[in-house]
Formats: sequence, C-alpha cells, structure tokens
Amino acid sequence: MNVSLATGSSQAPSNGYRWMQLIIGVVCMAMIANLQYGWTYFVGPMAKAHSWDVGAIQVAFSIFVALETWLTPLQGWIVDSLGPQRGPRLMVAAGGIFVLLGWLVNSKAESLEMLYLGAVISGVGAGGIYATCVGNAVKWFPDRRGLAVGLTAGGFGGGAVVTVIPIQMMIASIGYADTFFWFALGQGSHALGEHRHALRAGHRQLRIHFSLEVLNCSRAADARFRHGDRAGFGDRGSRGARRQ
Repeated sequence: MNVSLATGSSQAPSNGYRWMQLIIGVVCMAMIANLQYGWTYFVGPMAKAHSWDVGAIQVAFSIFVALETWLTPLQGWIVDSLGPQRGPRLMVAAGGIFVLLGWLVNSKAESLEMLYLGAVISGVGAGGIYATCVGNAVKWFPDRRGLAVGLTAGGFGGGAVVTVIPIQMMIASIGYADTFFWFALGQGSHALGEHRHALRAGHRQLRIHFSLEVLNCSRAADARFRHGDRAGFGDRGSRGARRQ
C-alpha cells in the first residue's frame, strides 16, 4: 500500500498548533457550561416574577439536558459527514447561534411554553458544541486521547467556576431576564467566534495530519506483512526439510 504526500510546505502540524486547537475547544465548552450549571440561580427569580411552579420551570431544564445529550450521536455523525474542512466549523457556528438564541428566548419568556422553546434551542446548540469539541480533541490527539478528552470535558465544568459569582451578582442587581440577555450575547457570540480561530483554521494541516496517520499505519501493516511472509517461508522450508 502506497500513500503519497505533498512535499515542501506540506508538513505535519506542529505540536503547539494542535494544543491551540485543544485550548480553543476547551474555551468553547466553557462558554456553554452555564446553560446547565448556572440554571439553578435563575429558577427562584423566575418563579417569583411569574408565579410559576418550580417543578414546571424545571421541565425546561429536563428538556435541555435531554436534547443536549441524546442528539450528540446525530450531531457527531453530521460533523463527520461534512468532513474535517466544514464539519467542525459549521457545527460550532450553528451551536453558537442556537445557544445565543436560546438564552435570548429565556430572557423574553412570558410563558412556560416560551421557556420550553428556549430550552429546546439551547439544548440543541450546546449538544452540537459538546460533541464537536470532544470529537475534535480525539482527532487531533490520537496519541493522548484520554488527556485531550478529559481536558475538553473539564472545560465544561470550569466555565461554571468562573461565572457563578458574576451570575449571582447580575441577577441581584439587574434581574434574571437581563442576566439571561447579556450572558446570551457574551457566551453565545464568543462560542460562535471561536470556530474562526481554531476549528476552521488549518484544514490543510488537518488533512496532512490524517494522511500521515494513514501512512504510518500503512508502513506498519506493510512491515508486518513482510515479516509474516518471511516467517511463513521459513516455516515451509523447515517442514520440507523434516519431510526429507
């Protein structure tokens, strides 16, 4: 098996470049963390402002978690189907838009049905970003998959750590609706913009990276084949000598 690679400027991506990819993925994960971990701080103010039952409000959270998790296999498949050039970029961009719109809907929701709609939109967006960032980490770090996925997933919790206090302070000062609004603009637009810096960048390097992986596998398989062929010839020769 022969795999041809371009020479000259076609070089394997640097180790620093793939770490940049990983870091940007962690940042994207941090930007969607409060959709889940910060939700509890909004429940009380929403219940008080609209006289909604807390259990009814939490239905929105259940919808969000269900869509955020159950749709990730489909979203990962879409990313793979679109290919390394378009898949991560489009999915993270769409996820950023959905996250932004979901919290904007929450900020304007005057009924439980509108709140549930916001949960649907934000759940789809968060799941798309989550699946793409984890998949991207695995692709860029075939030699350190556990570390890459662990750091990426850690970004999801880390984002909540640095924003819990600001969320509480903003709700106390400007109300839950405006907090939804400003965090929608801040986190959603940031996640939307990050794909330009990492998930879109370096498509040629990503193709070269995959080609080199294929080449290495091809060389290893070819070496095993040649070794096995020589071993088989030796076995046949020894059996023939014994029969004589």
